[in-house]
Amino acid sequence: MVVQLAVATPWSFYWGASSVEAMAARAAERGVRALGLCDAGGLWGAVPFQKACLAVGVRPIFGVRLCVEGVSVHLIALDAAGWAVLCRLVTRAQCGGRPTDSPGLGHSRVLLDWVAAESGAGTFAVLSHDAIWLSELARLVGKDDLFATTAEAAFQAGLPFVAAPQVVMADPGLHARHRLLVAMGRNMRVGHLSEADVAPASAWLKGGDALKAMFQDAPEALRCAERLAERSNFVIPLGLKHLPRFPGLPKGRTADAHLARLCARGWKRRRLQGRVSNAQSSGPPQTQGDPYAAQLARELDLIRDQGLADYFLVVADLVRWARGQGIHTVGRGSAANSLVCWLLGMTQIDPLKNGLWFDRFLNPGRRDFPDVDLDFAWDERDRVLAYAQKRWGASRVAMLSTHITFAERGAIREVAKAMGLPPAEITAFQRRRRLGGDIEEPWRTVLREAHAIDGFPRHLGVHPGGLILAPGRLSEHLPLQHAKKQAGGRPLVVTQWDMGPVEEIGLLKIDLLGNRGLAVVRDASKMVRANTGLRIDFDRLAPEQDSRTRESLMRGDTMGCFYIESPSMRSLLRKLRCHDVASLTAASSIIRPGISSSGMMRAYIDRFHHVQKTGVHDAAWYLHPRLRELLGETYGVMTYQEDVLRIAQELAGMTASEADGLRKAMSHKRSAERMSHWQDQFCSGLLAAGFGSIAAHELWRQVESFAGYSFCKAHSASYAALSFRSAWLRAHFPAEFMASVLRNHGGFFDTFAYLAEARRMGLQLQLPCVNDSALEFCGGAGALRVGLREIKTLGRALIGRLLAHRPFLAMDDLAQRARPQPAEFEALVRAGACDTLPDGLTRAERMRWVALWRRRRSMCVAEAVGAHWQAPPLFPNQSIPAPPAVQEFSRHRLLELEEEALGWLVSAHPLQLYAQKIRDAGALAARDLPQHVNQRVRLVGWQVTQKPVRTRDGRRMGFLSFEDTTAMYETVLFPDAWRRLAPWTLTRGPYLLEGIPRREFGDITVEVYSLRLFQ
Repeated sequence: MVVQLAVATPWSFYWGASSVEAMAARAAERGVRALGLCDAGGLWGAVPFQKACLAVGVRPIFGVRLCVEGVSVHLIALDAAGWAVLCRLVTRAQCGGRPTDSPGLGHSRVLLDWVAAESGAGTFAVLSHDAIWLSELARLVGKDDLFATTAEAAFQAGLPFVAAPQVVMADPGLHARHRLLVAMGRNMRVGHLSEADVAPASAWLKGGDALKAMFQDAPEALRCAERLAERSNFVIPLGLKHLPRFPGLPKGRTADAHLARLCARGWKRRRLQGRVSNAQSSGPPQTQGDPYAAQLARELDLIRDQGLADYFLVVADLVRWARGQGIHTVGRGSAANSLVCWLLGMTQIDPLKNGLWFDRFLNPGRRDFPDVDLDFAWDERDRVLAYAQKRWGASRVAMLSTHITFAERGAIREVAKAMGLPPAEITAFQRRRRLGGDIEEPWRTVLREAHAIDGFPRHLGVHPGGLILAPGRLSEHLPLQHAKKQAGGRPLVVTQWDMGPVEEIGLLKIDLLGNRGLAVVRDASKMVRANTGLRIDFDRLAPEQDSRTRESLMRGDTMGCFYIESPSMRSLLRKLRCHDVASLTAASSIIRPGISSSGMMRAYIDRFHHVQKTGVHDAAWYLHPRLRELLGETYGVMTYQEDVLRIAQELAGMTASEADGLRKAMSHKRSAERMSHWQDQFCSGLLAAGFGSIAAHELWRQVESFAGYSFCKAHSASYAALSFRSAWLRAHFPAEFMASVLRNHGGFFDTFAYLAEARRMGLQLQLPCVNDSALEFCGGAGALRVGLREIKTLGRALIGRLLAHRPFLAMDDLAQRARPQPAEFEALVRAGACDTLPDGLTRAERMRWVALWRRRRSMCVAEAVGAHWQAPPLFPNQSIPAPPAVQEFSRHRLLELEEEALGWLVSAHPLQLYAQKIRDAGALAARDLPQHVNQRVRLVGWQVTQKPVRTRDGRRMGFLSFEDTTAMYETVLFPDAWRRLAPWTLTRGPYLLEGIPRREFGDITVEVYSLRLFQ
């Protein structure tokens, strides 16, 4: 048997030059029957490596190269226990604070003690070229399973010589690529690398004859490698479930019984007890024909059959703790399909009332864990993570990593840089490339190499919310390491594997995600209570039934509202006259790229208005009469993942498991090949159900059109509920709401855009004030006050003193008690934060006062230096003389100072400075556009957002949002206009535009024909 034991993959970051698929394919072609993984410092690519090997009939062998304090060792797992040893040692090396990349040979006992402590009969093999280290280990544990990788080391240590040549590339012609990767990893030019920096040119994957020639003087080394490979029979088990047991069960109660008890409590909390006559507190209600009771019984039975009760209890415990701490949370994703999740408080919408399909979440054919995704206020999520670690133990909990890979643009830049091309030339080439044309050397080589490493891992990141929980120590199942990101002042522990492999080995993943929209609702509700005493309870308020909220949605007045504030979404709200959860749920799904780009979003809008007008559905919308009952709610447009699943099961005859496989292929970021796997079965099933060939393939085309972009309905419905809460707060408490949007750093728009919207909403905008501002934005009584934190250069220490010692009566009082640094004092004055001090100074006089104070302060420091560093009176007792009276700055200068201190304007919109010129230009106020539809108009605009897109034939066009002082409005530049005008759209403005307003289903968009900067 031909064996290669030491293969480096791309997960030896910036070292391995061939993908695992290429390595496995070449091994199969060259008769290599066993391939040994040997990446440096980790097992990041173990599962992809295993899959690639097994796909071509090659045996995978799992090893790793550890280098700790100068000692380099190659470890190979021989069985499951040996695999656990590898995971533990990798974790220890990565998280133990020891250097893992020290050059040269050393003889520290660190790695020796680690390996000796793990030694056991036949579990793992140890390979090294360090004879001294091997001899010391042999003295401690014996010589079994110890091997030398050079003849000299074998002789010195008295150990078998094993053939384990280094392999970094699949083919001999790839050494240049290997050198490029090394140079990129070291941020060097290829020409500056020495031979010691790279693997030898001979480090390619050799077959039997080449290996025999390489070891012609030591054929026993090859036979030793073969025997070692034969002993290594471990394969990572996939498709299992490693579910932790819930630790808080009452004595004598099973997890299933406890889950049923909690559901019964939730039944009463959700006020469902009146639905049946025999609901008991000790368990769930009996069905007796009630759909809720029947659904609950069905879900509990399936959860019991699949052994998932502990899973639900674990998640419910996280939610219970968070709510007890006042942490806002919302469950989303497919979990909202489940009545159990709703009764446990994990989700917030009634799945039966909203027509949600439980089988999307959990069905008898599902083999992996169902997804329960929880959103928490973005600034409180880390507290939940800390609770999970404390509840379960740090050794059983870690965050999921993401593998950040090379993409085309970044790969081109890094390859070109390593080849020695200057940054300016790289930038110029990338611009030229977008315009098309011939490509010459060296850029052909750059593009070839960049394409070759597309998808190679660059480094590890942290998943935005994936929490991994194991029934025992996580490092028994997979390797861990520290991320660069810290939590609580300590490095965050993450899995070396990303989401796919972690789910495949059956570890429990719970997504705990940060959500700014929740924080906005939380802060606005707190502000309302502080201002008015009103405690807002959205469960009782039912914002989706509030007329003012519904009207604001229909008008698209949703800027700042979670998930429904983008220009395209606000336009869609107006077109659909969205006013309830059902229409908002549909809107947030049909706007997704797959549906909208395929033309089905437009079809949905047309059909919606047809039904509103006539009350009937057109039979032509449905490719088959049976689709009317499945897609009637969405007028024949496949809108949700559930639509595809139900068609697959009820029409194409697929099992629940097969339909779930199709759903996963639709959701996968690289879905093309996975989708093609299901096409024949889907279309064949439709043909058997009576579909014509054309209709079957058209239905498949529609499925493909939104694969990768589709939402499950429950996800959209969950977010719609939060959107309604946001919209209710905006409609009833606009000042508190907009302040909360701004203090949580906004959403789709920047700070100034939200301030401009607040002004249009009729709110009074107030500058920061040393006596009245809080740390953050605050709102109430029709006014919005800028927080002190928004002033540039202000340190947190000064802000703390300002809040602690106010009120301040005059500039010298402020200087004495708040003790600002000179730059901070100037920033306060520039921002207008001292304008309301009762000393009567203008801002111009205050600027002079600060200059005098700063001069006096410098003199005191100089005197202290002359007195051998005696403590200087940095804030002299002598009061600063009042500056001479001067005329206040011009309005333009005051606004300049404000913009310098804050980065944006509060006192005025920039367009107000052009008021006379706007009148002279005859520009129409944006709020009057509805009265000038289909007429050529002239507008003034301050650019808010820009979205370049491509037409179906590949031409560029753009959607731009502008505002004047009366309204925000949307424009479109079709390809001809975009080609002429796009270079002028690189600034905020102000602009003078000419175009024609077009109305479509109540929404107005201006077709722009002329655009220039307004002088």
